[in-house]
Amino acid sequence: MASIGRFRSAIQFAAMPQMSVALRPKIDSGDIVCETLELQLLADDLGCCHYYGCIRAPQWALDRIFVAGVQGMNELIATLGSKPEAPETAFTLAPYSLTAHTQAPLEAGMAAVRYLSAIAHGIQLQLDARGTIQTIFLHGAGKDDFSQYGGALGHGLTFASSRAEVEAVLGAPDRGASPGRTLLGAHGGWLRYDHPTHSVHFSFDAAGGLALVTILTAEARPK
Repeated sequence: MASIGRFRSAIQFAAMPQMSVALRPKIDSGDIVCETLELQLLADDLGCCHYYGCIRAPQWALDRIFVAGVQGMNELIATLGSKPEAPETAFTLAPYSLTAHTQAPLEAGMAAVRYLSAIAHGIQLQLDARGTIQTIFLHGAGKDDFSQYGGALGHGLTFASSRAEVEAVLGAPDRGASPGRTLLGAHGGWLRYDHPTHSVHFSFDAAGGLALVTILTAEARPK
């Protein structure tokens, strides 16, 4: 049986669309032995539990166990280029309760843009014309009226990190801009780190605080 000490937080599992389920590691007293997970079927509005049992979880689920709502940027990066309904991607995105919406074309001849958003979780996904995840926006508190994204940004970085702290941890960026002013007002500049499959873009506000982290596919990044 799988065990993670006294760890009891529910793990949402979205690859079984016909039922509302929560997966919990089976509690024991040893180290992790991820072979089976306890399955708890959740009832309707009564909140009663109808069934407990054990199932063998798919290996990708065992490899990516996380506490609902606190998985980090690395798990989200893995969803780039996939469709939201793909089992592994749906598993990662399930805690956010994303809502789909479409932005109408801004000008004639432009395509509509499809988004999946969770304002309360500080996250927004932009889909490309194929319906795959192209860009992920992780917001700082109040950015575009979103709450702050609560997952890990990696390398010990947080939304309290300054530009200097990001560069101290990640090194010199591949692209960047100094603080300045545009028609939209003052800004704190930005840093972009390019990888073979994706880029990570850090945007700073006029006060120097980290305001937005954008993850995008290599195909989508500006040249």
